[in-house]
Amino acid sequence: LSRYAEMFKDPAMGGFMRKQLEAQFKVLYDDLLDSEELSQEERDQLEELLIGKQMVAASMGMKAMNSSLTKQEREEITASMKEKIKEYDAAVREVYGDELADKLRLYEKSTGERQELNAYKKALASENLELPFETEEKLMAVMFEERNAFSFSNGLSSTNPRSFNNMDQGKLDTFKDEYVQLQEKINARVAEILDEEQMEVFRNNQGKYLTGVEGMMRMSLRGSGSK
Repeated sequence: LSRYAEMFKDPAMGGFMRKQLEAQFKVLYDDLLDSEELSQEERDQLEELLIGKQMVAASMGMKAMNSSLTKQEREEITASMKEKIKEYDAAVREVYGDELADKLRLYEKSTGERQELNAYKKALASENLELPFETEEKLMAVMFEERNAFSFSNGLSSTNPRSFNNMDQGKLDTFKDEYVQLQEKINARVAEILDEEQMEVFRNNQGKYLTGVEGMMRMSLRGSGSK
């Protein structure tokens, strides 16, 4: 991995942002890495690559938000970010192989589902219930597949807060109705994976998740001045 060492010399790789990303990384990836046969050195090096990739995306994303930038400058920053991210992805795939690289890619695409599942696991723990890793993976796959297959009206997304811009009450009401439809599709499949107790906690957690998403949408609604 010595030829990838230059990746970690970026001044942005440090400080508060890195600590936040490290904490988020452990929540999202620890279960997966625990299931892999990696030495401590291999795991540490992999974590460095993945957190480094996240740092590039976060730091350059912040730079691109600078309102003083021209369109061309913003496009150049975005292009540079994409190129550096490709380098990290290539490094992970070369060193750790296609199978693990593909698993990690799916984890990145399913961040929203992972966050919801982490809340679900905490709710299970409060009821002295457990969720085996194999079951969690099946559950995540169902949630990810159904959400990607479901089309919300008005270009909204249950996992992308940016889609809540220009919110109005009509869009909010439509989203809530459609989200319930999505939950029903997910529940029909999840009921074949979870037992009765786990399923009850899952439904309760879905309700809390919808409440949280609705809260973000209402903030967007207030920010736009709509009523």
